[in-house]
Amino acid sequence: MARREINAKTDIAFEYEEIKEGRKVVALRFRITKNPRADTPDPLRDDPRLARLVARLTAHGIAEEAARAIVQAHEPELVEWAASDLARRLKGKEKIENPAGWLRKAIEEDWRPQTTLFSQEQAQARENEREAERKRQEHEAKTAE
Repeated sequence: MARREINAKTDIAFEYEEIKEGRKVVALRFRITKNPRADTPDPLRDDPRLARLVARLTAHGIAEEAARAIVQAHEPELVEWAASDLARRLKGKEKIENPAGWLRKAIEEDWRPQTTLFSQEQAQARENEREAERKRQEHEAKTAE
C-alpha cells in the first residue's frame, strides 16, 4: 500500500525484491527511480476537489484505479452525491453488505432523486413570478425618473 501511494503521489518510484534463504525472507533489495508519471499533468491529482472524490471512493473500498476511472467518467456532483448518500445511509445504520458495489452502481446508474413534473412546474412558476417582479421594479424605476 505504501509503495502504491508513493509511486502515485511523489516524484520517486520504488520496487522491492525479497531475498530469501529457503522460505525465509532475510533481506529486501530496493530499486528507487525517478517517477516519470510525476512529470505528466494529472487533473485528478492537481484538482483538489477531484482528488478528494477519489479519496472518498477509496475510503469506501473501491480500488484507486477504479475510483480514478469513475471520477473521470462521471460528473463530480453525481460522485459527491453518491458518496454522501452512502455515508448518510451507513451512519443511519442501514445494512449495506457491499458499500463499494453499492457506490459504484449508484454512480453508474445515477440514483439521484429525479424531480417530478409537478415540482418542475412549480419551479417554473416561481421563476416566472420572480421575472415578473423584476420587470415591474424596472418599470417603476423608469417611471419614477
